[in-house]
Amino acid sequence: MKAMKYGATSVQKGIFPLHLDQGQEKYEKNADFWMMFVLIIQTVLVVLRFFLLMDLSGGFMMTLAAGLGWFSRRHHLYIPMVAAWGLFCFILGLFDMVTQVFSLFLTLFRLHLFSAIVRVCIPIADFLGALLAWQLFKDHEAQGGALSFLFADEKTGAYGAAMLGAAAMADYDRRDQRPAKGRY
Repeated sequence: MKAMKYGATSVQKGIFPLHLDQGQEKYEKNADFWMMFVLIIQTVLVVLRFFLLMDLSGGFMMTLAAGLGWFSRRHHLYIPMVAAWGLFCFILGLFDMVTQVFSLFLTLFRLHLFSAIVRVCIPIADFLGALLAWQLFKDHEAQGGALSFLFADEKTGAYGAAMLGAAAMADYDRRDQRPAKGRY
């Protein structure tokens, strides 16, 4: 993984090679490629989940997640939709991780190796979607989104409330870039 420099501080990026310093057009092209990559994996796993594992409820939930992802990609990675997709993938990943562990042991006991591999890949694909959505959301906010004060300070590169907590940001006066007077 590459580190990206903001001033004097180096910030570790996510698992997807998306870098803000490569230009907006190239960044959007790379983001679209990685979104397509994760969505294809999720779509293939939806089909396998329905027809190989016969998991209707889990397959339906994963279909909703993949559908939301495709819809947000169609709308040019509109950040609120991407964030909703990421949150849905994260919650679904937690659910799948718990349910697939029990099914995995039963599948391995019956020696169905391909089914076991699919069961392992399902929560991984969910968490990949959540990680990509988080990285896109974080990069969007660092470029001046509504929550940019939570993510990156332009001068120091420090990740404000994301690392220090929201209470630390309450003491920070954003108008004159100094700690608030009368607090200590």
